[in-house]
Amino acid sequence: NGFIYSTDNGKNWVSEPLIGNYDEITFFSSYFSSPNVGYIVGESGHFLKTTDGGNNWTKIDLNTFKNIYDIEKINDSSLILVGEDGFIYKYNM
Repeated sequence: NGFIYSTDNGKNWVSEPLIGNYDEITFFSSYFSSPNVGYIVGESGHFLKTTDGGNNWTKIDLNTFKNIYDIEKINDSSLILVGEDGFIYKYNM
């Protein structure tokens, strides 16, 4: 489990594993607001944030174990997370 990224508009890609105890978790979607700040969502309510380009991730507790399938920016200060069984969560960045 990890993510891939490009710094040259998709000409070359780098694969990075997630650091931490996330080997058994499937992640479905990500959003990066800058090269350093990003978020990923996945199964069992996992919502993680990085502030160093993916070197370290911090779990944000949403008090749910539902799968979260997508994350999208809705304005300059908010993200929307959607998932299993109609789960919707607005996160203020």
